Amino acid sequence: MMENKKSKAVLIVISALVAFGVWLFVDSAKGIKVTTYANDIPVEFVGENTILADRGLMLLTGSTDTTVTLRLRAERTVIARMDTKKIRIRVDLSSVTAVGKQSLGYRVIYPEGISSNEVTVEYASTTSITVNIGELYKKSVEIRCERTGNLADGYLAGEVSFAPETLEIRGQQADIERISYAKVVLDIDNATETVVKNLPFALYDYNDQLVEDEDIHAMSDFIQVTVPIEVIKELPLNVSFEESPGSSLSNVNYSITPESITVSGNPSILESVDSLLLGSISLAELDNSATYHYTITLPDGCANLSGGST
Repeated sequence: MMENKKSKAVLIVISALVAFGVWLFVDSAKGIKVTTYANDIPVEFVGENTILADRGLMLLTGSTDTTVTLRLRAERTVIARMDTKKIRIRVDLSSVTAVGKQSLGYRVIYPEGISSNEVTVEYASTTSITVNIGELYKKSVEIRCERTGNLADGYLAGEVSFAPETLEIRGQQADIERISYAKVVLDIDNATETVVKNLPFALYDYNDQLVEDEDIHAMSDFIQVTVPIEVIKELPLNVSFEESPGSSLSNVNYSITPESITVSGNPSILESVDSLLLGSISLAELDNSATYHYTITLPDGCANLSGGST
C-alpha cells in the first residue's frame, strides 16, 4: 500500500513538472518570431463580371495564370495555427477604365482567425499583378439539345425548353463571332415523367466543331433543360343514351366511327381517363335512321394523335 501511494505521488509530481515545462515553452514562444513560405498562391480578381463588364472591358487570358509566393514572419504560435494553403491573393479591378496592360496592387487575405497585424510579409515574388485588359463584346447564341436514351414503352417526349432561352457569351469580337450555338446532352432513358435538369454545355462553331476557348465567357454556368414526358393512350369513344318508357336501348343498333382515338398527355391527367364521352342522345327523340356528329373534346393539355376532330 505504501509503495502504491509513493508511486502515485511521483507520477503527480512528474505530471506537474511536465505541465509547467510546457507552459514555460508556450509562454516563451509568444515572443519568438519565425518565418514560413506560402508558395504559388493563385490570384483572385474582384469585379471582373460586374464592374469591368459594365464598362465594356474584359480580363484576357494570361492575367489569370499569375501566382504569388510569400515569405511570412510572425510569432511561432501564429505560424503554428496558420494554414498557408488557405491564404489568398485578391486584386480589385474597380480602378481599371481602359484597355491594355496595367499593373495593379493586391491584398493578402489570411485564413480566418489570423489578422494581418500579426503577420509581416518579408518577401513577395512580385509586388504587383500585371493584367491585360481587352474590349468586351456580347452575343446571344441558340441552345440545342441532344437527347440520348429511349423512353419507356407507351411514352412520348414533348418539346424541349431552356432557361435561359438563349445563352449570352462575352469575349473579344473575333472569338465570339465564330460561335454558332451551345449544346447540351440530356439523357431521357426510361423516363416516365417530365425531366428537368441543370446541364453543362459546350460551344460549337458554324461547322459544328467544338470550340474550347478560355477567352470566351458564358453568363450562365448551367442551362436548365425541361422535356415534358407524355403518356400515349388509346381511348374508346362513347355516347350516353337516355331511355324512357317504350324507348329502350335494347331496340337500337348503333355504331361510332371511329370507335377510339389515340391521345397523348400528362400521365397524371390520363391515368384516370378510360374513355371519352362525346354527348347524349334521347331515345324518345331518335329518328328511325340518323347520323349524329360530335366534336371530340380532349382533357386539358392532351393531343389527338389519330387526327380528325369529329
